[in-house]
Amino acid sequence: MQDNQREEISYLAGLFDGEGTICIQKDTRPLAKDNGRNWNPIYNVTFRVGMTHKGAIEKFKEFFKVGFIDCEKSYHKFRPMWRYSIRRKDDVKEVIERIYPFLLAKREQAMNALLYFHECPSQRGTYLTPEILERKEMYYRKMRSLNGVADSPATTKRMGRAPSVRVC
Repeated sequence: MQDNQREEISYLAGLFDGEGTICIQKDTRPLAKDNGRNWNPIYNVTFRVGMTHKGAIEKFKEFFKVGFIDCEKSYHKFRPMWRYSIRRKDDVKEVIERIYPFLLAKREQAMNALLYFHECPSQRGTYLTPEILERKEMYYRKMRSLNGVADSPATTKRMGRAPSVRVC
């Protein structure tokens, strides 16, 4: 790796440590094609960074050359929130592998995602064995715990301010 690439990826890792997240999302909706009788939940690893400075977000897209940038919303009529996201499995894995040596705060989440990729191979179109489903669920719950997300559903409504809306 050249020095300028090393500097840029360490800068991006710092931004990601402060403003990013790696999460494992779980979709439990039954598939329509089999009327919900036979299905497995779908687990996806996502890499995201969000902030109001669009130029910094564009650096991620320019450097890694994968993913996409969305204008998410405007908070209280101030600057819009820009989010860089990667959802494609191979792209997420490659980016995490490249950025991992430079991470501090998100290092455990990155390692959990890499272990998930290694131990839970994708098997699209087939029903998963109970062992693989259990392993995927374990990584999903560990990632939620590392990200500070409780397992119990919310029991109260958000009150006080109007919801943000997309403005871009």
